[in-house]
Amino acid sequence: MSAALLLNPDLKVPSWQLKCINNIVNEVRVIYIPIKQAQVYRSRSSRKLIKYIFYYLLNLKSIRQKKVPLDSALVSSVKVRYLEYTLNQKGWAEFNSKSIEQILNDSPEYIYKCGLSLLSVPGELEKVPIISHHHGDPSRYRGRPAGFYEILNNETSMGQIVQVLSNRLDAGRILAFGESKISKWSYKQTLRNSYEVSPYLLQSAIRNLRENKSLCVDTEGKNYRLPSNAIVSRFVIRLLFEKIKRFIYGAFFEKKWNIAVSENPEGHILDPWRLLQYIQSEPKGDRRVLIDKKHTFYADPFILGKNIVVEALRASDGIGELLELDAIQFGIAQTIRPDFAKQRHVSYPYVLGEGSETYLYPDSAEYERPFVLRRNEWRNDYFETLELTNIPVASGITDPSVFAFEGKYYMFGNLRGESSMLRLWIGDDCMFSNAIEHPLSPVRFGPKGSRSGGKIFVNHDQIFRIAQDFSYGYGDGLLLFRISRITPSDFQEDLIGEIKFDLLHGPHTFDANDKLLCWDYYCEKFSLFAGYRRLVAAAKSRIRVL
Repeated sequence: MSAALLLNPDLKVPSWQLKCINNIVNEVRVIYIPIKQAQVYRSRSSRKLIKYIFYYLLNLKSIRQKKVPLDSALVSSVKVRYLEYTLNQKGWAEFNSKSIEQILNDSPEYIYKCGLSLLSVPGELEKVPIISHHHGDPSRYRGRPAGFYEILNNETSMGQIVQVLSNRLDAGRILAFGESKISKWSYKQTLRNSYEVSPYLLQSAIRNLRENKSLCVDTEGKNYRLPSNAIVSRFVIRLLFEKIKRFIYGAFFEKKWNIAVSENPEGHILDPWRLLQYIQSEPKGDRRVLIDKKHTFYADPFILGKNIVVEALRASDGIGELLELDAIQFGIAQTIRPDFAKQRHVSYPYVLGEGSETYLYPDSAEYERPFVLRRNEWRNDYFETLELTNIPVASGITDPSVFAFEGKYYMFGNLRGESSMLRLWIGDDCMFSNAIEHPLSPVRFGPKGSRSGGKIFVNHDQIFRIAQDFSYGYGDGLLLFRISRITPSDFQEDLIGEIKFDLLHGPHTFDANDKLLCWDYYCEKFSLFAGYRRLVAAAKSRIRVL
């Protein structure tokens, strides 16, 4: 397969786009460099420049990115072509006939556009798709600037697409779609979140291009233009307001977590959606859970035999540890600790039964490698720590969720710092021997559903996945997906529904068997020492990592 790059004459691109190019570097056979021949439209007047001066200042501070040069080895190993173009009266670039003929003679499979602004696509190039990114959901936000109007309109997520260019702005054939979380208090962080997703979307787009697939995404959204000074002023005021809110919350408020337990009213787990609807009506469950005095909260509950295993945050040092609790009185049966020299934060003890053995797959984000805790049924008071050395990752895994299906074992999870990208690994056994990352991984992007939220329910041929929704706030709601197809080469899931509590925040994690249901929730509590505790916890976390 051969690909072409369309680059600016300086051969520089933003760092996120360099990552995209590195993903396809082995396919690149030619680089196209556009050279402007004439300008046939009127330049902007100084009055228009003054009208947008606030935007240009914002651009310098938050939007404009430092560009990095393309690898010289790549440039020297491929053909370099110069394409002549002019600008029409609308300001769109148009290649001349000689340039079009050159592209047709090279006949690349596709052209990845990293240079020029607006490009008019001639009919002759219909069989040479020119693909590009648009950072915005075209059903609502076409045009520019990326992420600006989403923040102004108080959105919680920002869409983006990879499209085959057409002569209608941001309305071409959609090859890939994803979302990223909006940080309402920071424009720069919002864009950073979005650009982090882009290299993976490009991979998905090229795969769909080759399989002649496209996504059914509405492209009739509003076509936004550069914001006036008045609109930018409103935008800046909103950012300042959100920064103040964030500071006040960090200084004086904190989450008070606890778990809830209830008998299973259905007596089975064939329909997880009915169970989730039930806990929505009984957010604190039917049993009172008192937190041990040595801990500040309980969260992430999973059913472990007749008991429950939870994350418990130690009051002494702010480190999370795993406790096995009696499911009736909630007394501590034992503390479960990984057998490592340096004890770090551990949480989300996902439980998988495998014959006579039980496996816990805890959140290992603060560790160098993912690991599992294995218990034999003849030794309930001891968990053996085993590193999952065959999973091809360079760090621990956040919220790993494991299940077996048709002779394979699958693990959902996030890598460190990737809460908006859900990855999927495949192994031959529960220790993930011969593990590989699924070819379609990451399988989901965005704050809705890209982080695990509890048990994977496998009911005969139906598989249900519980996931978190942190669009509005962390731990404030769950989503239920039905996995309609999963094989070592394919994956498809569909959203069934979502729940959140009215008077409490949550749920955040959910598990169930034929007898019990368990989940967690939290309340926002005012405290004069909340900020101090956060600073101490952050300092200790950094020390633990060093």
